[in-house]
Formats: sequence, structure tokens, C-alpha cells
Amino acid sequence: MKKLSPIAVAVILVTLGLILILWPDASVTGIVRLTAFGLIAAAVIGIIMHAMNKEEKKGTKTWKLVQFVLCAALGIWILVNPVLFEGFYQIVIGIIIAANALKDLIVAIKENKHWAFIALAVVSLVLGVIVMCNPFTLFRTFAVISGISLVYSGVVSLINEIRQSKTKKQMNE
Repeated sequence: MKKLSPIAVAVILVTLGLILILWPDASVTGIVRLTAFGLIAAAVIGIIMHAMNKEEKKGTKTWKLVQFVLCAALGIWILVNPVLFEGFYQIVIGIIIAANALKDLIVAIKENKHWAFIALAVVSLVLGVIVMCNPFTLFRTFAVISGISLVYSGVVSLINEIRQSKTKKQMNE
């Protein structure tokens, strides 16, 4: 499986952040529904590929079929009850923010960056932890803060990747 480039990840973070900022009420429900459709589509494709595969052992083949059926069932369940899974997404977004901020903090410390980069990485890390814990009573506030954190995290990652590529380019010359 091919790994996403760090620049693509940064662009995705910024895009998700802007969606959360601009449409906080609908964003998480939409993300939950997209995930449900993705699970259902993956299960249907898996079942079709499973039916076409004649070379696999029967025990392995049966287990894979069970996994695809469970994946489809989970997708349908999420689609029917998206509100149940919204809290889960809030935690996942917090983990993404905190993990990306931690990576930025490590890079900033290793490369002796300006104290502002270190401070911003720490602030983003704290915001990620706050989002994970979700002490806010209004989802709208949570979505906007998550969006701001995602945009910040994506922009910092993008800046770091551009700087690293310039440094590598200068070293190769």
C-alpha cells in the first residue's frame, strides 16, 4: 500500500479544517455518512473480488467473506445511526491534531527552530488533547476549534515539508 505524501496529508488537514470552520453543524454528520458509504463500497467491492477469486483456500476465503459482510453491516449501521458515531469522530480528530502537533514539535526541537514554532506546536498539541477530551457542550464550538487546529497543523506541516525539500535540494547541489 502506497503511503500518502506529507504534502497531501497537510492539504487534507487544511481542507478538513476549513470544512469544520465553514460548516460546523453539518460537517461531522457528513463525515460519518461518508465513512459509512466508504465502508459499504469497500465491502461490496471486496465481496465481488472474493467471488471472482477461485485460488484461495476455503478457510481463508470464508474468513474474508465474513469480514466483508461485517464491514457492510457496520457501514449500514453507521448510515442509519450517524449520531452514535459523531462522538467517535471527535476523538479521532483530536488524535490526528495531537499526533501531527507532536510530530511538528519533535521536528522543531530537533532542528533548533525558532521558539515560535515550538510554542505553536505545543499550543496545537494542547488543543488536540482538549478536542480529544471534548469538554465543550456545544458541538459548533468544538467543530470551529477543531477546524482551526486542523488548519494550523496542516499549514505548519506544509511549511516544514517545503523547508525540508529546499534543504535537501540545496544539499544535493
